[in-house]
Amino acid sequence: MQIEKIQSTKDLALNLKENPVLRYCCGFNVFGNVPSESTFSRFLDKLTDTQELEQLFYDLVIKAKELNIVDGEHVSIDSTRLDSYEAAKPKKSIVDDGTTALPLIKQFFGHYNNIFRPTYYAMDSGYDLDYVYKDIINRYNGIPIIAYNPKCRFKSTFNKIQQIYKPHNIPYQAFVIYR
Repeated sequence: MQIEKIQSTKDLALNLKENPVLRYCCGFNVFGNVPSESTFSRFLDKLTDTQELEQLFYDLVIKAKELNIVDGEHVSIDSTRLDSYEAAKPKKSIVDDGTTALPLIKQFFGHYNNIFRPTYYAMDSGYDLDYVYKDIINRYNGIPIIAYNPKCRFKSTFNKIQQIYKPHNIPYQAFVIYR
């Protein structure tokens, strides 16, 4: 997420210097100096080197559960790229969605094993792989809701989907989403 279309630490430092309203909103003195680009860069480096933000996120999710804001019956999984100030990764290092599904579910249970017991696992068509369906049903006792991907090189045909769902008495027609 970008605020004010600020795409780099250089732009951030410049906008803060020129915009007293932005300085105020960010907690800086309206008439005072603002940190330099290198100061922001060092701060971001220190922030990303710790696990504090990740732990804060997990704590907020648990608090949301305690306050009944979330129930944990539905899990949505997506490994969408998030904008950052870092340089783009080379294409060969970009990970396919399908290979991340099960590690993300495992990570979820590692953090929330005794708190959440999801029933439904919603994913986009990048996760339309036989082994994803099978693991969600057999290992996690859940119901996968995955958009059908006719172009997926590992695509799950309708017959294979029937084979996966039928032994578990899951109404498979309801969980195959066509685009």
